[in-house]
Amino acid sequence: MLDTPGRRRSAARRDEKECLRSHALYRWGRFAAGHAGRVLAVWAVVVLAVLALLVTQRPSISTSLTMSGTASEQVLATLTDKLPAAAGTQGTVAITATDGGRID
Repeated sequence: MLDTPGRRRSAARRDEKECLRSHALYRWGRFAAGHAGRVLAVWAVVVLAVLALLVTQRPSISTSLTMSGTASEQVLATLTDKLPAAAGTQGTVAITATDGGRID
């Protein structure tokens, strides 16, 4: 499993991928420097397209989330029927890992 003394193959592959990424970034930077006018023109078109979309398609922000058919929705419907004063309540959901670690 060892590729070179003290290094595993996965570490060697990771180094190779990083080298490929840095080479690709170098090539992109060289292209952009050599064709600065074209790159700026493309960025200008992208910015204008985004601005045109923002003007023509007004974003709507929603703060509600509905998941039909869930048990909690059924409980809230029953609660609304039996205790109208408690209708429209909100809740907070907290999710934690059992070992106290990260949840990704």
